[in-house]
Amino acid sequence: MSSPLLKSVIPSPWLHYSLLSAAAYIAPLFLEMEKKDVVLRVDPLLSLHALFKRTLSGKGDERTLNKILHAIPATTKQQIAFEIFWASAQGKNICDPKELMAIIEKVAYTRLNRTERTLRKEISVYSNLEKTALQPSCVFDLGRKEIEGGQIGFHNGIACPLDYAKWNAEQISDKVAQGYNLHCTYSATLNLRSDLTSAVLGQCGILTPPVEKLLERWRNFFSKEGSSRLLQLCHSRGAIEVNNALNQLPPELQQRIIVITLAPACLIPSDKAYRVVNLLIPDDLVVQIASNRHLMDCPHILKLSPHADHPDPHYPHGASFREPLSKMVDCYIRTNDIVEQDSSSSTI
Repeated sequence: MSSPLLKSVIPSPWLHYSLLSAAAYIAPLFLEMEKKDVVLRVDPLLSLHALFKRTLSGKGDERTLNKILHAIPATTKQQIAFEIFWASAQGKNICDPKELMAIIEKVAYTRLNRTERTLRKEISVYSNLEKTALQPSCVFDLGRKEIEGGQIGFHNGIACPLDYAKWNAEQISDKVAQGYNLHCTYSATLNLRSDLTSAVLGQCGILTPPVEKLLERWRNFFSKEGSSRLLQLCHSRGAIEVNNALNQLPPELQQRIIVITLAPACLIPSDKAYRVVNLLIPDDLVVQIASNRHLMDCPHILKLSPHADHPDPHYPHGASFREPLSKMVDCYIRTNDIVEQDSSSSTI
């Protein structure tokens, strides 16, 4: 349990948000930002199909739907309209989301109707943060067997040398991912002061080198894995960087990612990806100073009891995290989702 003194210095959610907003405005004026080009290929039609699947369970987002519909070419919309008319003429109930999903799927997976387009975006990264790092942020994997139709990623937290990040990934692979490969993005550590600085900058929305590495790895996944979804795991400060990386994606690609955070320093909103689950123990001090704490009572925040096998609530491999994570990862390996398709009671 955190001491009363520690709790007394934690700002209220409103004050915390105000301070971060002020810092987000001021920080870029004093930081030397490096311009980077991000090139992404997006297919709004496949994302529309994925969104209809979410609609069946009451998880559809009207804002996201409108954005995706706007991105679909007029000729493709005309074909969807024709298929709806034809289905109606055959006596099918076109008001049934399942029927609409079948129509979208038919059009989406017709080769002549691919709506893929290239999106170029310029981002500003505070690259100087790692200029003295012996081991800068990088991408690596465990070299183990691959999941068929999907991929699991892991992004580490604060004060984590590369060898320890690899050990964390191996623990997740061995204990919850059935020995499958993890495709990891390493978030570099320098010293405690620099690591805390990067976390605060990240909470302010400043992009740091690990965010660029996340986008690099996601881009590689999107280009090779068709329409399957990526499962992205992250711990502690890693949740800040994953959240900032998600903010750089268009809705079509956000719908290709499932996120599970462990002891997050940022509570990721549920509309930032296809599904988001934040696993946390309320006694964790890092969680108590996390950004987006106004989401603490939302359904996609799973508040867990202290670990039965470890005293530190921030430890990512404790039993309280391991048990729900194992179930969700097992479901992902089998279905490319973390919720069983017949689970109508899920709020994730």
